[in-house]
Amino acid sequence: MPDNRPLIAHVLYRFAGGGLERDVLKLVNGIPHQDYRHAIITLTRDTEFRDRIVPGEVPIVTLDKRPGQDLRVYPRFFRALRT
Repeated sequence: MPDNRPLIAHVLYRFAGGGLERDVLKLVNGIPHQDYRHAIITLTRDTEFRDRIVPGEVPIVTLDKRPGQDLRVYPRFFRALRT
């Protein structure tokens, strides 16, 4: 059965150690999960906040961006949003 709850995709450079990341963590843990779904998309692998997500069902997608301009990120990002 498809999940019809609206999806909120949070897009971050990394999911570790900053004020923006803490705010996203508060949103993910604070918004009622019976009403909304969440996904976190990061450009880099640094995801030390992963263990602080309460529900445990929030996917974290890492795009593995290389330093500098990495054009491979765009198709990965598009696939992550479509998924």
